Amino acid sequence: WEIPLCTPIGHIVPREPRWTIAGDACTSGGGGWSTDLRVWWHWDFTEEIIRRAALGKRNSRRISINVLETVVIIINYAAAMYACHIDGLPLDDFPVLLNLCDNTSACSWINKRCRDSLIGRRLGRMFAGMLLNNALGIQAEWLS
Repeated sequence: WEIPLCTPIGHIVPREPRWTIAGDACTSGGGGWSTDLRVWWHWDFTEEIIRRAALGKRNSRRISINVLETVVIIINYAAAMYACHIDGLPLDDFPVLLNLCDNTSACSWINKRCRDSLIGRRLGRMFAGMLLNNALGIQAEWLS
């Protein structure tokens, strides 16, 4: 079993996304939706996540809102992959999913990388694994 370590050119050059999905998070939950893909989801965070999201900024156990917003984007991507699979939507031309979010750090972490957050870097590695050998590309865009 092989995983090609390459990126389709259609995921690198700027182009019009085929579908749009949006999401948001707060310290108590998150969710996402897409009318294009006819999908929505909601997650009430566990007590542990809520407790850690409320910790002070200098606490190393704190889960920042940037992390929670990035998790929403990753779940949105998984939901889009699932919708494409279930609905039999073609991915042979390497379409791009536009993910709208209201957190500039989360957009940057998805489109480029995370430098300062240990949890953010770990999420980035997990997300990179999701992108491997996947025909669906993603662009995160800040929704002002």
